[in-house]
Amino acid sequence: MKKQRTANLQLVKAANLSLVFHLINQYGQTSRAEIAHITGLSPTTVSSLVDELIANEMVVECGAGESTTSGRKPVLIEVNPSGGYVAAIELNEEGFLLELFDLCGLCVESRQREVTDWDSLGNSLVIAIEKAFSKIKCPIEKLQGICVGVPALLDKDARRVVTSSVIPIDENNDFFKVLQSRFRHIPVKMGVDSCFCAYSEKAELRSDLHSLVYININKGIGCGIILGDKLYTGAFGYAGEFGQLTVIPNDPTKLEELASVPVIKRRFSEEIANGAETLVKPRKDGSIPFASIAKALEKQDKLACRIIEESCAYLAQGIGNVINLLNPEAIVIGGRITELGPLFLEILNNQVKKVTNRQTFTRTMLAYSCSQNNSVTNGCAQYLLTKIFDVNNFLVQ
Repeated sequence: MKKQRTANLQLVKAANLSLVFHLINQYGQTSRAEIAHITGLSPTTVSSLVDELIANEMVVECGAGESTTSGRKPVLIEVNPSGGYVAAIELNEEGFLLELFDLCGLCVESRQREVTDWDSLGNSLVIAIEKAFSKIKCPIEKLQGICVGVPALLDKDARRVVTSSVIPIDENNDFFKVLQSRFRHIPVKMGVDSCFCAYSEKAELRSDLHSLVYININKGIGCGIILGDKLYTGAFGYAGEFGQLTVIPNDPTKLEELASVPVIKRRFSEEIANGAETLVKPRKDGSIPFASIAKALEKQDKLACRIIEESCAYLAQGIGNVINLLNPEAIVIGGRITELGPLFLEILNNQVKKVTNRQTFTRTMLAYSCSQNNSVTNGCAQYLLTKIFDVNNFLVQ
């Protein structure tokens, strides 16, 4: 009974620490008295919690505030950005992007690393994290968590990649296990890159947005789903395989085989080889620059308009199904496809209108990604910071 009471008290303390930290982070600068007023906790309890956060270097005192009485001015407190850091990692075709974020969610270090030996990915990530902390002249002990965004189908129970059309790794690659072994005492998370993009976009768009579907159109086509302010990955972690949808009756061809960036470029190559007239100019090696397609579309080149119209028709079938099934507040289009500019989005919007219920689609926003930074790493960082300071994960000494 005594052990249970002790455990309950520890849980209450962790919950209160999390609450106080989030309020300080939300208000930017606040006082112990204001926190006590908002939470209903006693001034003594709030002071004790704030002192512990200060001792852990999570928050700092930052001067005196305004007093509404003739008494002593309150001491203001704010989050200490350098009190801890999280490592956000995006695996990509070239290798990986590693970015360090402080407790305020600002990126303080960024490095892209090429990977030649994917079997040694785990060790490469560990070395990169250690070097990043050395670069910012900070002890590795201030690392609060690691999150990896992977362009792949994941087994969330085994914490391994099932398959990927972007990077050459599968279930035999143990990079996640290597990270966990090296950094045992902090949260290490992994998820599909599109999910973290969705998380990032929600923060960028509107605070009152509670449901969003992010569709990432690059080499493949991925999807991140947020429902009720939470990432939805399905019972077994496979939700969001948007590129695996079939959109042609009695045809097993997958959507990403019809409308991904490489497929669009290939279609231009085939048409040009067959003598089609177009403003799209191939390189000397015959490859198609995506920027050339974007310029041709902007000038309403006939071939460009036809291929993009057809690609959008396929995408619209999938998007229409998502809208009819989930009824999200927003569909956000991200990835390299956005380089095609506003006309692509206009064409896609018109195609979606054709395949959805008018009333359903009218209230769903269809927009390009608005993230100014890397959506994957930014989403990883925001997700990590939320998880680290959750009631059940808050780091206390």
